[in-house]
Amino acid sequence: LMDAITLRPEDTFDNMSHYLAIMSARTRLKMAESDDQLRSEVSYLWEIALGIEEGNLSAAEKRLRQAQQALQDAIKNGASDAEIEKAMKELREAMNQFLQEFAERAKQNPNAPQMQQNGQELRQSDIDRMMDQIENLAKSGDRDKAQQLLSQLQDMMNNLQAGRQQQGGQQDSEMRQQMDKLGEILRRQQEMMNDTFRMDQMQRGERQRGQNRDEQLGEGGQDEDRPGVGEDRDPLARQKPMTPQEFADALKQLQQGQGQLQSDLDQLKKGLEGMGMEPNEGFGEAGKSMGNAEQALGEGEGDAAVGHQGRALEALRKGAKDMMKQMQAMQGDQGGGEEGGRQQNADRDPLGRPRASQGPDFGDSVKVPDEIDVQRARQILEAIRKRLGNALSPDIERSYLERLLELK
Repeated sequence: LMDAITLRPEDTFDNMSHYLAIMSARTRLKMAESDDQLRSEVSYLWEIALGIEEGNLSAAEKRLRQAQQALQDAIKNGASDAEIEKAMKELREAMNQFLQEFAERAKQNPNAPQMQQNGQELRQSDIDRMMDQIENLAKSGDRDKAQQLLSQLQDMMNNLQAGRQQQGGQQDSEMRQQMDKLGEILRRQQEMMNDTFRMDQMQRGERQRGQNRDEQLGEGGQDEDRPGVGEDRDPLARQKPMTPQEFADALKQLQQGQGQLQSDLDQLKKGLEGMGMEPNEGFGEAGKSMGNAEQALGEGEGDAAVGHQGRALEALRKGAKDMMKQMQAMQGDQGGGEEGGRQQNADRDPLGRPRASQGPDFGDSVKVPDEIDVQRARQILEAIRKRLGNALSPDIERSYLERLLELK
């Protein structure tokens, strides 16, 4: 279901925050490894549902709606004049707070929707006059006309809110496009690092097998002549090795792809700046590491290129998380103080523990933080050694661990 509703977000979501929240929940559900983890996502999904239902209403907008509803109920239920006065007092205070917030937004954003009614500018004095009429009609007993005039006032306020949300929707669409571009850059960089690592290991394995054959020939070479013996010890020997020219062409292709990826990242940064965002140093570090990886590939240094590509990925993830925070802050500015405060605390659960906030998971840091992870890496190496017939040399093992530690 989540795959279906996020397939074409531009047709499904009016609000960027809602899309990011659903993507976050989708990722967390996929990563859940136990029933307890799945159950823990229920409350998170419920929070998302409530957020979508409430929309991006600020505290002032919520207060205004509540005051309008309270007055409507009072008129409908035949409340006394004192109760009408109390409800009208709350409505006037809520209206003043809302109009003050609306004016502040207009100062900050010249393109914000203006207060208009039937194509004419709507002034606060006009709204005050409407509220006076509503109160007088309700007290005089003409409650039907009071209800009708209150409905007109509600429609006017709803139109103002709809205009603001429509403007925000256009910005949300631009944000989604930048998000998609960033996700594509991350995916391509990960694939490029995987390809570079495989190429480097293939080259190392070819050199290692050559050394093993030389040693066997030096000892007489009888086993090499027996069919299947060498292949059983080294499954990779059954693969057709690349010629030096093929290997050089493959590295050149990776080098060109890495250069294009760096160019795409530069374009993404310009696009973000055009939206008023400030790409942090993470994107700068990623671009530098991409350039270093491109140079290493050009020099045939696959091992060094993998290290630079890993650092580029790590920097991209840092930049992505900062980008998410900026987008959420922009959503908070559009939605007012309460919404902004809620999003600022979205990275903590009710117990204050860190948790995934709105937005897709761009991956955790690539690092080896403690001895347990180092031990796990050694277990993986041992499994590889068994599969390859103990063909891994101490140099390759050390190089593998060093690459992991470099990304810490």
